Amino acid sequence: MADAKRMNQLVERIESILGSGEVTDIHLTADERIWVRSTRGEMARLAGPGQGCRPSGETLDELHGALSGVDRPDYIAVFPSGKRVRVRRTFSLGKPQLFLRAFFNEIPSVKDLGIDGFFREAFTIRPGIIWICGPVGSGKTTLLASLLSWYVQNEPRHIVTIEDPVEYVLGEGMGTVSQRQLGDDVESFALGVRNSLREDPDIIMIGEVRDPDTVSAALSAAETGHLVLATIHAPNVAGIMERAIGMFPPGDRQDKCIRLSQTFFGAVALRLANSKKGRVWLHEVAWGDPAIRNHIREGKPHQIPSSIEMRKDAGMHTLLQNIKEAVKKGRITEEEAKRHMLLGDSL
Repeated sequence: MADAKRMNQLVERIESILGSGEVTDIHLTADERIWVRSTRGEMARLAGPGQGCRPSGETLDELHGALSGVDRPDYIAVFPSGKRVRVRRTFSLGKPQLFLRAFFNEIPSVKDLGIDGFFREAFTIRPGIIWICGPVGSGKTTLLASLLSWYVQNEPRHIVTIEDPVEYVLGEGMGTVSQRQLGDDVESFALGVRNSLREDPDIIMIGEVRDPDTVSAALSAAETGHLVLATIHAPNVAGIMERAIGMFPPGDRQDKCIRLSQTFFGAVALRLANSKKGRVWLHEVAWGDPAIRNHIREGKPHQIPSSIEMRKDAGMHTLLQNIKEAVKKGRITEEEAKRHMLLGDSL
C-alpha cells in the first residue's frame, strides 16, 4: 500500500486547489504533475515544491479506493472538507488516472446564473418537455439543478430525478424530491421514468436521453400531465429534434413527430465561453409556439432556426443572435465567439 501520509498530502493539495474557487477540474496521472482547468476554461500544469506534485500510481490507487467505496470507474466523492466532486478513473499507457470535476457547495440560484430572464417561461409549470443540450462542461447539470432548486423552494410539488450520477443533492423546501442514481436505484433512464409515474410526480428530470425507449418514456410522461426536463446530445434546438426523431425507424417517425410537437414545451442549447472576467453563458432558447410545433410535426426541424429568429419578443433567440449580442456588449471577443458558432455561421 502507498504511504498513508503521501495520500493525505495529496488530499490536502486537492482540497487546497478546490478551495481556491478558481478551478473546475483536476487531472491526476501517476508520476506526472497535476493539471487543472480554471474557471475561465484554461488548462495549466501546477508547479511547486512538496509531496503530491507527482502522485505515484499506488497513491492514486489508494485514493481511488478511499473515495469510491466500491471499485467503479465513475462516481461522486465527498472530500473531508465537504466538497463534492465527480470522479472518473481510467488509465493512460497503463498509468492510473483520476479526473475530478468540482461542484458548487451550494446550488446557485436562477438569478445568480442569470437564467431567470431567458428561462421565465419554465417557471409556469405545465405538462410538456423542456429539452436541454450542449457540449460536455457547458453547464447543463448546473442549470437543471438551479431550476429544480427553484421549484423545490417555490412550488409544493413532487420532483423525481433520474441521473448518472447524482451530482447535486437538492435540499428541502415547499416541495419534495426523490433523486435516483442510474445503476444504484434504477436500471435505466426509461425504466426510471416509467416507474416514477406510479409515484405521483409533478416534475420528472431525465439526466440523459440516449435511446428511443427513453424518448418514448419522456413522451408518455408529458402526455399524462407531467413536466419533463431532459438533456440530450445535440448542437442546437433543431439538432435536438433531429436527434430525437432519428432515434426511431423510418416507419415510426411520423407518429413520433406528432407526439414530439404536441409535448414540446421548450428547448435550450448551452455554451460556456471564456472572457477576462470569467466564463460567459451563451444560449439558444425556443418555446413551443405554433410555428415551431408545426416544423416538428412535419418532420422539418431544419426550419426551426428561422422561426426562432423572428420571435425575440417571445423570449426566443438563436445561438448566433446571442453570440452577436455578447460580442456587441463586450462580454466576449470575436475570436472567442467564433469558437462557439456552428458551421456556416458568421458574425
